[in-house]
Amino acid sequence: MVQVARNYLVSLEPTTDIIPSMMDLPSFPPFDLHKDGKIGPRWKKWAEQFERLLVAMDINEPKRQSTRLFHYAGSDVDEIYDTLTVPDPVRVNRALEIYRKGTD
Repeated sequence: MVQVARNYLVSLEPTTDIIPSMMDLPSFPPFDLHKDGKIGPRWKKWAEQFERLLVAMDINEPKRQSTRLFHYAGSDVDEIYDTLTVPDPVRVNRALEIYRKGTD
């Protein structure tokens, strides 16, 4: 332990308990809403690839899946979702429901 400021000690020992930050996430292309008029088939393909990414990252918790969905899908998808009138307690489940509906 090393004292870095008055009353604060910091361990210099390496740890594997650190939760990865958003900067540590693997790269994955955002969904391009403006590419062409065929949004449905492109969303389905993008969502299938995203689903494989979640499996590879071992992300099973709905809130974490939703967070990654918006992170990777991009700001255009996030803005569309923000226009939906969904109560806060069900926002995570609704986001995943909308995402999965596009993959059916």
